[in-house]
Amino acid sequence: MKTVFFISDGTELTASVSHRCSMISNNLKKLGHKSEVYTSGTIFRVQNFVNHFNIYKKIIKEKPDIVVLHKTSNIIDYYMIKKLKKLSIKVIYDFDDALFHIRLPGRLIAYSHLNQIIKLSDAVTAGSHYLVDYARKFNEKVFLLPTPVDNELFKPTNNIKEKNVIVIGWLGNGNDFQLRYLKMLKEPLKRIAENHSIKFRIISALSGNVRKEFKNENYEVDFGFDKWVPLNYIPKEISDFDIGVMPLTDDTFAKGKCAMKALEYMAMGIPVVVSSVGENNYVIKNSFNGFLVSDTEEWVKVLEKLIHDTNLRKVIGSNGIETVKEKYSLDVVTLKFLEIFRGLE
Repeated sequence: MKTVFFISDGTELTASVSHRCSMISNNLKKLGHKSEVYTSGTIFRVQNFVNHFNIYKKIIKEKPDIVVLHKTSNIIDYYMIKKLKKLSIKVIYDFDDALFHIRLPGRLIAYSHLNQIIKLSDAVTAGSHYLVDYARKFNEKVFLLPTPVDNELFKPTNNIKEKNVIVIGWLGNGNDFQLRYLKMLKEPLKRIAENHSIKFRIISALSGNVRKEFKNENYEVDFGFDKWVPLNYIPKEISDFDIGVMPLTDDTFAKGKCAMKALEYMAMGIPVVVSSVGENNYVIKNSFNGFLVSDTEEWVKVLEKLIHDTNLRKVIGSNGIETVKEKYSLDVVTLKFLEIFRGLE
């Protein structure tokens, strides 16, 4: 039995914490290990800064086998990681976003010691190939660890059938970054709606600006949530998607993103259409388990192809289910995490 503690400066509601910390932690417990997730909240608030320091005090007292630092990489982490290593506690640094490209003032504080912490860690796990390449500039022991999908939660819907109105769906938090991605769909959907009956269903935690952007369209737009969407609600909310979409702008931050949205659609047998950016290119085998697109014309062409062909939606959806089971399921990713740790012993 091993003791594994996760530390993050997010919260338990943060998507990456729930997927890359809480889900793996709970699965480790099922396998007979001891594991906890500690979150302090964003570090640039004074009380959270204190909380973060107190988490380390507690962890040092308990002396676990492994501490996983998820994304947090501030000055406290930098000094405390040295103390952990002196106590022979293995440290794994984990991240799933291109933090090194974020230039917002608060985030500069939160990730101020990113490169130094990557260098000091016994190993690094990264959620995309782009992040793996970055981390290997500072540490040799860098491993690709995909963001897992809980197959017990995201189950096939068997919902693909002939329909009068096709539901094209998107899942996300609706912040300004993601609003940029959504805007990429406006022209393709407008053109498709001229000849097809479609509904665009948006499941978003911050949908105020998104609602403003998608009003007065020539197709129905449906919103699932206005606030944070609990993880266990998501499968039900996306179960009526006929096609799942994941648009991304081709920029340095997007290249570092995981393909989590696409994988959740795929686990439920929903055929996916995604931008050919970053990790999407590694997850999707074009025309087999999904479709990769790069411009407006390709969005229109592929979406219309899926709208017309119910059987194609079934085949693509079925292949997506198998892809997730084989490479991205929670059990597969948890076992890979344990293999990485055993390699450090």
